[in-house]
Formats: sequence, C-alpha cells, structure tokens
Amino acid sequence: MTGPRVGQKLIGKSILLPLLLILMSAASAWAGDFRAEPPSSDHRAVLRAGCNHYENRARFLSRDGEIAFVTLIAEACGAAERSLESGRVVEREAAQMFLRRVLELRDTIIEMNMHRVYGETDNPFAKPKVREGDAAEFTRVTDTGEFLIAHRMGVLVAYKAWLDSGTSFSIAFLSGAEQP
Repeated sequence: MTGPRVGQKLIGKSILLPLLLILMSAASAWAGDFRAEPPSSDHRAVLRAGCNHYENRARFLSRDGEIAFVTLIAEACGAAERSLESGRVVEREAAQMFLRRVLELRDTIIEMNMHRVYGETDNPFAKPKVREGDAAEFTRVTDTGEFLIAHRMGVLVAYKAWLDSGTSFSIAFLSGAEQP
C-alpha cells in the first residue's frame, strides 16, 4: 500500500504508544492510593461517605431471612472498613477497592435521581421539573435497578474479590440463618 493510507497507519501506530504510556501512568497514579500501609484518615473519611449512605438506608431494614441489597452493602461496608487495618496487604487493597466501588455506586445513583428530578441543570437553585399535566411525582432508581447498576459497575466483583482475599466477613449475621 502506498499513499495516504500507509501514512494514516503509521500515524496511528506512532500515536498508540504515547497514548498507551499515558494511560499506564494514569493507572499507576490511581493505583498509587493502594499503599502497603493502611489508608490515611482523610482517605477513610471519603470512603466512609459511601458506607454512611447505605448504613442509613438499611438502618431499619430486616436482617432476617432474605435481606435487601442495601443491607448487604451496609453490613459489608463496616467489615471492609475493618479490613483496612488488616496486616495482609491483599485484604486491605481488596477492601479499599470494594469501598471505592460502593462510593462510586452511591454517587451514580444520587446523580441519576437528581437528573430525574432537576433535569440537565447545575443550578443549585433549580426547581424540580414538572411534566405537563403531572403532579410533581418522580420515580427514583428502583432497588432492582440499583442492584443491576452495581453489578455493571463492578461492585459485586469487588465484593467477591474482597471476600476471596481472606477476610473473616460472613453474612452469618442473619439471625435466621441455619447453622451447620
């Protein structure tokens, strides 16, 4: 091949390497938060915000029988925070990743709900959008929707990775659970 197509392929390849290096450095900078020592108190406070959200939502929900997804997240959050103090780096890193994903899930759900109420505005004084002929009734993201979003965002994968890291967390906190 000759002409512009060859030049486009060469330009594409010459851009690929620097782009790959930039992405790798960004990923290593992001991964730099995973330290051999436990995270700082400031970093813990940021992670705590996601846990607070789910703990507040699950406060009065049952812990017997089949539990709600938010209850599982709330209970797992507290245990994952304890894992941040683990002497094992793998467990700390897995717990931190799980807590980050919980925080991202919280932010995503809040953003979606706010968008449903206020639309495409950043105005802090915005009034809820009202559909013509409708009362100002808005539907939030459903519990099932939240579960599916969590699955898609990798919260459940991070949860399993944390469990597989050797943590002692168990959902045996359920009072109705059968004991072997």
